[in-house]
Amino acid sequence: MGKSSDSLRPWVYLAGFSMSGFSLGLITCINTLLFLSRGLSLSLFSLAIGLNFITVMALEMPSGIAGDLWGRKRVWMISRVMTLASLACYGFGNVPVVMLGCVLSGAGIAFSSGTLDALYMERWMHERGENSLGKAQMWYSAIQYSSMGIGSLAGGILSGFSLWGIPYNGNLMTAFVLTATALIWIGFLIPQDTSRREESQNSASLTRQMLEQGKQALAAAGKSPVLMVCLVGAVMMGFATSGVELYWQPHLETLAENRDIGFLLGCLPLPVWRLWCWAAWFPGNCH
Repeated sequence: MGKSSDSLRPWVYLAGFSMSGFSLGLITCINTLLFLSRGLSLSLFSLAIGLNFITVMALEMPSGIAGDLWGRKRVWMISRVMTLASLACYGFGNVPVVMLGCVLSGAGIAFSSGTLDALYMERWMHERGENSLGKAQMWYSAIQYSSMGIGSLAGGILSGFSLWGIPYNGNLMTAFVLTATALIWIGFLIPQDTSRREESQNSASLTRQMLEQGKQALAAAGKSPVLMVCLVGAVMMGFATSGVELYWQPHLETLAENRDIGFLLGCLPLPVWRLWCWAAWFPGNCH
């Protein structure tokens, strides 16, 4: 897979980001209701979300190291396969299978972080210079989060239609198709990046490289007060918003008294995406 040319074609990357963002928005707007419809209670859903977060945290650093050593495009494609598997678990599984889907989803998030987006930034900088990186970041963030918002709106509308008599399968199937399309799109149109493993085929040194990178990352985190503040703030923000994210969808459904709330489910997450888009667009236009 992949073409031999390393020339930057931003629209190819941005199209891949938009498909991934759209598919994420399709699920975000109905995630609690989706899990409740699969037989989970709210307490089990809390456990499922906890498993998801723990998986993301546990694999965040190893996945970044894997991207450096095995190639960012390859690791991103692995992440999309994990996401496809998680969507399949949500679509047809019972409670244990849905729990497995949460773990796979967390692994997919961790393995996609800092892979294709980093490759996009690196190639942009190589062809257009460091001074234009603000514009690259602007386009990436604007496309990513606007597609999430549009996907959320579409997901709210789709939530009113069941597929094969199973609620929310329309959202899952659409997200599955988009994720698979993004996987094929990136696989064929984005050139493979050179990995350090290809530069050194010694498997023993590969393990040492991973351990060394892990030590360096931990040392950098310990020496940077700003980074530590960001990490602590992210944890606090996660705890502060988890309760709201857990309960607002079923509570809205109760208030609706069996009326169609699909449009509202899609609209309510939109202010968050709009804020992200504005924050991404404004700094990019200041350069």
